[in-house]
Amino acid sequence: MNLINRINSYILYKYTRLVVRLFFYVKFLLLGRQLDSDGRDVTMRIRIRKFFQKHPHLNPLTNQLPFVRIFYGLDFYSKTSIPSLSFKEKELRSLPLKGDLEGCFCINSFGLQLYTRRSPQRSGKKKFLIKASPNFKRTRGVFLLIVITFVVSISCQKEKVEIKVNPNDFHAIVDKVTGIMVHDIFSPPVASRIYNYPNIAAYEIICQGKSEYQSLAGQLNDLTPVPKLDTTKAVNVKVAAIIAYMDVSKALVFSEDRIETYRDSLYTTWSGINEKSFTASKVYGLSVAKHIKAWLSTDNYAQTRTMPKFSVHTQDPARWQPTPPDYMDGIEPHWRAIRTLVIDSASQFRPASHPEFSLEKGSPFYKELMETYEVGRTIKEEGEDSEKLKIARFWDCNPYVSTHKGHLMFATKKITPGAHWIGICKIACKKTGADFYKTVYAYTKTSIAIADAFISCWDEKYRSNLIRPETVINQHIDENWAPVLQTPPFPEYTSGHSVVSGAASTVLTDIFGNNFAFNDDTELQYGLPIRSFVSFNQAAEEAAVSRLYGGIHYRAAIDLGLQQGKALGNYVVSQLQMAKE
Repeated sequence: MNLINRINSYILYKYTRLVVRLFFYVKFLLLGRQLDSDGRDVTMRIRIRKFFQKHPHLNPLTNQLPFVRIFYGLDFYSKTSIPSLSFKEKELRSLPLKGDLEGCFCINSFGLQLYTRRSPQRSGKKKFLIKASPNFKRTRGVFLLIVITFVVSISCQKEKVEIKVNPNDFHAIVDKVTGIMVHDIFSPPVASRIYNYPNIAAYEIICQGKSEYQSLAGQLNDLTPVPKLDTTKAVNVKVAAIIAYMDVSKALVFSEDRIETYRDSLYTTWSGINEKSFTASKVYGLSVAKHIKAWLSTDNYAQTRTMPKFSVHTQDPARWQPTPPDYMDGIEPHWRAIRTLVIDSASQFRPASHPEFSLEKGSPFYKELMETYEVGRTIKEEGEDSEKLKIARFWDCNPYVSTHKGHLMFATKKITPGAHWIGICKIACKKTGADFYKTVYAYTKTSIAIADAFISCWDEKYRSNLIRPETVINQHIDENWAPVLQTPPFPEYTSGHSVVSGAASTVLTDIFGNNFAFNDDTELQYGLPIRSFVSFNQAAEEAAVSRLYGGIHYRAAIDLGLQQGKALGNYVVSQLQMAKE
């Protein structure tokens, strides 16, 4: 961004210098003075040469008198046969003066001047030895008028320049917030909330500037209309949308300074292009952000921070227990209390019950338990070439994976399941060449589905409180067995990845169409190769089954979780009226 600013400043400087030089040519033509091919004042040079021929004792070449040039603007006397120093007029008083004359020469637009010094004061007094054309005083006013007109025209032209914003600018700020979430280590449910509200803020602004899109006010629970856009102001809705996105995001993350640094860089660029438009856009964007922040403050998130932790009952063999290696408490046990967006309640898409916990051989639960166990053993036997292992790692999306080696413990931070699907949304937007408005629309609709999916899934997780495969297998089958992936710290049923993938894939299919083939490079930054899919649904199915390959879920949580997510996604599609037909 700084490089672009410097290039723009250099171009403006060169352009201004060229125009001013043309004005100097006009001025000298009005003065009746001749210029050579290098832009030097031939007439003045001839006068100076004749003067020194007549007064050789004053010639600085022979007497080494100091000779200076003063320029009001550009160095028009760039090359002369007379050696000189460059000083500002106010610095002449401090110059060391030589010779009987105790003076120094100055050449400028007014002619050749002699500056003398009267002792004991060191005040400069100038005397014209060679005067410019008498027409100069008359032409000086004309010239100054031309310069003022030029400056005003440049200023007005700058105000008329439009601030250009494209879809990549919005992708960039979404990526920036994703990186901050990875840094701050937000859990999957909380991360979905951070994506959701900034996108809605940006979307509500583009609705004001693009009639093809309809406001979500009255469609999302408790959302009222945002401040109306004043069309008499020079508001750039794209700029305002990004400003609102950044301001809402800043209120939701821990590392506010990271957003501020990025924001300030954009502000500097935009204000340098069109100060009036930027200011109007900023005022409007922040007003919408303020409205959205007031709305999100009532979604019960703050209240859930003070609710009690999840209680562990070890006497119940079916109840979830903390898992290795960190044995963390269950995260977000009260997420069901978060206000939903489109669905009427957290339990609206409650899935069918999982198989009843039983260790009897032949029971449905035991069969699913053994399937998870055997798949894990097979993958370890196949080693690094196992396709199932590659799938499990690709869709891991665990924001905090801890590694223990002796007394050493370190953590690997990655994106969440919701962030992975936000990344897929970006891929689809770029592949289709979606404009800024459709890009914001796609991100917003996808993030709404993801946010409601997490609320629905977490409602079931802490209702069923089902124990994880790793715990049961270690207790009753093989104490040395370990899953391919690290077991996340919350109950098993249903699979969060399955529910979220089902919802997100359904919404993306509605936006971009079925059989949308794409190359998923979302995990490339984490050292995982690109995987290709023929549709969003195929990607969702692979994401769901990856939890079986990873050894962290039973089959029912995967299959029924995917159904739960798709049902919720279809409901979001049917209820939201965003893009007008």
